[in-house]
Amino acid sequence: PVPTTVAFWGRTIGATYNFGILTAKAQFVNYKVAQSFDADIYSAGLDSYVTPQLDLNGGVYYTTDRNHTENHSIMGAVGATCNLSKRTAVYAQAGVGAAAIRGGQAVVLTNQNGAVLALTGTQNGLIVSADLSGLALGLK
Repeated sequence: PVPTTVAFWGRTIGATYNFGILTAKAQFVNYKVAQSFDADIYSAGLDSYVTPQLDLNGGVYYTTDRNHTENHSIMGAVGATCNLSKRTAVYAQAGVGAAAIRGGQAVVLTNQNGAVLALTGTQNGLIVSADLSGLALGLK
């Protein structure tokens, strides 16, 4: 890490409630860097041991840019962990996400004679992705 004097704030609050074999989770996080990045992240999910060996989980994550409120993204993820023994587990995770991005852009070029060319406009975009992380074997 590079040392910096830029002020950073990180705030988080979360809650978990257990309904027997089902656990519900919710969280709010705000990350802010002075005169730069400012994002809110909302998340909610469920986790359930459907058997003593099999844990199923899923969650939804929504992010919004507080500097440019039209920029936001949403992601969902599901997973499963199968405990083969006290020290060995197999798990799989899959996720899908989308981001909607919109914002003003400006490019200013100046040559050695002081002539200025300014280009401005608006950028719109949509990103959709899916990921299957596969299977992994872990030893506890």
